[in-house]
Amino acid sequence: MATEWGFVEQRDGGYAYTEPMLGVLDLIRRALSRLHGVPHRTVVAPPVIASSIIARTSYPACFPQLLAAVSTLNDPSLVGDAMSYSKDAAAAWRAGLAPSRWVLQPAACYSVYALLADSRLNEPYECDVTGWCFRNESTSNATRLSSFEMREFVHVGTADSCAGFVDFWRAEITSFLSELELLPRVVPAADPFFGRGALLLARSQLQSASKVEFVVEAESGPLAVASLNSHGNALTEQFNIHCGDNATASACMAFGLHRLARSLLWVHGEDVNSWPNSILPTIGL
Repeated sequence: MATEWGFVEQRDGGYAYTEPMLGVLDLIRRALSRLHGVPHRTVVAPPVIASSIIARTSYPACFPQLLAAVSTLNDPSLVGDAMSYSKDAAAAWRAGLAPSRWVLQPAACYSVYALLADSRLNEPYECDVTGWCFRNESTSNATRLSSFEMREFVHVGTADSCAGFVDFWRAEITSFLSELELLPRVVPAADPFFGRGALLLARSQLQSASKVEFVVEAESGPLAVASLNSHGNALTEQFNIHCGDNATASACMAFGLHRLARSLLWVHGEDVNSWPNSILPTIGL
C-alpha cells in the first residue's frame, strides 16, 4: 500500500488515513471552532439523506455524475441465510438490489436547508454543520476524494446579511490560512456542471464571483482547501424558506478538512512537533 502525506491508498482506489493525518484533522477541527464569528448552532449531518430532499434542489440536474443512490436488497430470501453463503448467493444479492429512498450526502449543508424547509425566520439564521459526504468522482486522486469530511458555516437571511457574511468570512479565512503560512490565494471558481448548459453555467458563476476558492500550494500543485459560496435565492426558494418580509438568500463557507490537513502536512511536515513556532498559536499547539 502506498502512503503519501497522511493517506494510505487501498487496492480498490479508496483511501485510509495515517496517524499524522488523524492528528492534524483534530487540530484543524478545533482551530476552526476557535475562529471569531463561528455560528453557535451546530448540526451533524448524516452520511445519507432522503432522495426526496435532494430532489427539491437542482443538484440532480446540475451534477448527476456526482450523485450516488443507495440500493438495498428488497427480498432477503434471494440469498438464503448466513449458513448457506456462497459465491452464487453473493451474485444473487447483487442482482436483487433495488433503489432505496436514500442517497449519499453530497454536501453537508443540505441537512440544514431540510431542517428549515417550509418555514419563516424572524431573523437571519446561521449554523455550523459537519458531515461525511460522497461524490462519485471520476478520479481516484487523493486530492479529489470521493468520500470526505466537510464542514460548513451556513447563513440564511436577506441579500444584505448574506453579503456581510461573505465579506466577513473572506477576510477571516484569508487571515487564518495566512497565519498557518499556507500562502492562500482567493480565486473565482466554478462547479463541475453537467450537460449542454455546463459551459454557460460555469461562465456565469465565474463572472458573478458567486463562488470563490481559497487555493494553497500542495505537492501536486494548487489545491482548493475551502470555498465561499453565494447562492442567492436558489436554495431558499427550493426549500420554501422565508426571512421576514424580505427576499431570502443564503451563503456558506465550506472547508474540505482532508485537503486542508494534506496541505499542512506537505508544507510543514508530518512531525507536528517540528512545525514552526509562528503557526502554533493558530493551530493550537
